[in-house]
Amino acid sequence: MPWTKEALDALEADRARLLEDLRAIEAVLRREGRIEAGQLQLPLASEQGKNGRPTAARTGLRAEIRRILAQYPHGLRPKDVTTLLEQQGLQLPGTTNLGTRIAGEMARMRHTRRLQKMRSGRYRLREPKEPAPESELDERS
Repeated sequence: MPWTKEALDALEADRARLLEDLRAIEAVLRREGRIEAGQLQLPLASEQGKNGRPTAARTGLRAEIRRILAQYPHGLRPKDVTTLLEQQGLQLPGTTNLGTRIAGEMARMRHTRRLQKMRSGRYRLREPKEPAPESELDERS
């Protein structure tokens, strides 16, 4: 039996209410020091694309890349990051596919010293106190 429009609308309304409740709960727990940033994960964004899947409009693609890489200190390849974000339902506007966008953003983040690219081709978050190696600084001058 297919879902009626009214039933689907009711489900969407319930989902929106539950997301608001989850955000409120997470804010209280975080404020009281009971959870750390990233411990509870809500969907990537509250805004939805045309097919009902979340978009990166509220949080930004770079923030989502950083969030994923923070969970993998050994680093990940752009393809691995893409796979994880696709599994979480990330959608981006435009015609460029997600893998190309993520690989490009990760390369730009490397050039702005936000990420470190390892010899294995994996990227990881650069430690805040970790200076860029001198050889990299000389090449950019």
